[in-house]
Amino acid sequence: MGLVLLLVIFVPRLTSLETGWSYDEDIWILQSWHFLDAIRHHEWMRTYQSYHPGVTTMWGGAIGLWVSGFAKEFPRSFTVETLKATRMSVALIVSAGLLLVYLLLTKIYQRSFAWLAILFIVLNPFYLAHSRIAHTDALLTTFILLSLLSMLIYLKQYNLKYLIFSGIFAGFSFLSKTSALLLFPYSIAILAISNKQKKCEGRRIGIWREVISWLLAGILTVLLVWPVSLVPSFRIKNWSIPYVPLICPVIALGLWWVLRKKTIHRRLSLTKLFNWKIITAIILSMIIVSLLLSLPQDVYFIYKLTHSNLAYHQIVAQIQTKVPWLYKIATSVPGPIRAIVEATFTPHSTAHLFMGKLDADPGIFFYPGTILLRSSLIVLLLLGIGLLFLILDLRNRRIPNTPTLAFLGFVVFYTIALSFVSKKLDRFVLPVYPCLDIIAVATLWRLKENIPKFIRRISHLNR
Repeated sequence: MGLVLLLVIFVPRLTSLETGWSYDEDIWILQSWHFLDAIRHHEWMRTYQSYHPGVTTMWGGAIGLWVSGFAKEFPRSFTVETLKATRMSVALIVSAGLLLVYLLLTKIYQRSFAWLAILFIVLNPFYLAHSRIAHTDALLTTFILLSLLSMLIYLKQYNLKYLIFSGIFAGFSFLSKTSALLLFPYSIAILAISNKQKKCEGRRIGIWREVISWLLAGILTVLLVWPVSLVPSFRIKNWSIPYVPLICPVIALGLWWVLRKKTIHRRLSLTKLFNWKIITAIILSMIIVSLLLSLPQDVYFIYKLTHSNLAYHQIVAQIQTKVPWLYKIATSVPGPIRAIVEATFTPHSTAHLFMGKLDADPGIFFYPGTILLRSSLIVLLLLGIGLLFLILDLRNRRIPNTPTLAFLGFVVFYTIALSFVSKKLDRFVLPVYPCLDIIAVATLWRLKENIPKFIRRISHLNR
């Protein structure tokens, strides 16, 4: 069975990758090469290529191009070789993620249910097509699904490692695309609702500790994976030392400190390995010393510049020379913020044909319409039956299946949120499709359990 799963996941995604050419792939292939070139030359600010930010796509594409021998020089024109190299790495990441999805599903549902659910997800045509191209949406979908599953396992088993896994995958999803920020309010809502419904007899560590732990795990992931975090640095003589190698251990220790007092199943004690107080004091001392050596000098230098008679362009030139890390951040941060605002309120330049009309912003019914068009007939039929089951459960005051209800909530929340964004494409709502597949399988499972009971009742009536 394991071999069958590997074949079903990997074969459709890793074969014939040199065929076809999708919209925007040339941009991501070129950005992957620039990302690789920036890492080779230690130019960390250049690893910020887009507001998406698409870091996971560029890491995958960069590794693919490096393995294929395109590290030093990019071809003057896009070739089949560069296309295949970039697609291969993205497809491998998604495929590995789907194996993890199956393993996590087995911890929430029965193994047979997990098998059927992973088949629905893996063979979903829309998701499968996007997991074979060099873009951000398939990676975003995979990491969001892993984050949601890890969160639901935590709420089922109250094992803290799954809460941390959920935060880590949320960090990877943000590195894939900024729309993953919607995971933040939804994850908090899940934790808050579950905490209100069930006190868990002291097995939970508290809602605020859970949220902080989840956030710290995500932030730590972003800092460690995205090289642009190495830009802020302090100077000791002629050495420029990034803050991140000093900050990350503090965040990790902070995460451990949040979790250490109340843990589930076993105490997370690191005192057997080292004295954490001494380690924390050393790291904090290093940061304080670095700040004393560098930051006040930079602040005083900027203060003198702003109170000088120099022209504006001269002040900017001085900052660029004397405080380069501040100049890089100041000139780069407005870019992604402006791009995110523009993506939210400015529609695409090309119009969409939707409901018989050509419009740059097709309106709030675009995503519900595309979900109906992109989903298979079997999934739509099962979703319709599942909606009837949900109505009956609410009418009879029965509690629906909690994980399935959580997936349904995410589908509704994510779709509504993106529907009010002006820039729309059908693939932007790709993360909801695996959730819909799981809901469809849950409906099929319930039908399997209820049809024999229904048949027995009919047979009793006929007697």
